[in-house]
Amino acid sequence: MADALKIARNEVGVVRLFQVDISHSDLDRIQNPKPDMPPTAAAIADLVGLDWIETDYAELFDVQDLEGLGLADYLVQGLGVADSDLADVRTTLEHVEGIVLILYSRAFDGDELTINPRRALQLLGVFQEAGTDITFKNLPSAAASEPSNLGAPPTHPHLNVLKAMFILPAICLVVGLLIWLLFL
Repeated sequence: MADALKIARNEVGVVRLFQVDISHSDLDRIQNPKPDMPPTAAAIADLVGLDWIETDYAELFDVQDLEGLGLADYLVQGLGVADSDLADVRTTLEHVEGIVLILYSRAFDGDELTINPRRALQLLGVFQEAGTDITFKNLPSAAASEPSNLGAPPTHPHLNVLKAMFILPAICLVVGLLIWLLFL
């Protein structure tokens, strides 16, 4: 468990799951702080023994709020944890009741830390988000390998304005000269 509480510098894709022993009134106070209470980020950070935590990457909620989905399925479907990673703990997670805290790697802002819980936190597991295998293949079309702008490069719009500034007065001068010659 001591290794699970160490956060590596620039850690990516790790999900830590804790069961939290607080009352529902404390949960409500943390999620909806009054003006004279610490903000949510400070209150959640206090649970794990830190000064501040990025709340966009931390979830504190009652498992009942999942309404039939279950904690294990939430980790798989909602957070991208591989189903195979939960094989050993699935039955334990399905029986978890009460309030849980989920901390993502980004909650620690890339810092190297050690979590020292000040309140009753029980680590339920440390999981890795399942990555997607990405392969890059050459596109089958010849258009993908040839430049698409084989024609002349587009002209600059200001050149058209400059041309108009010289050509239109010249045309007016020629038309004026023709009219003058006709009525002379």
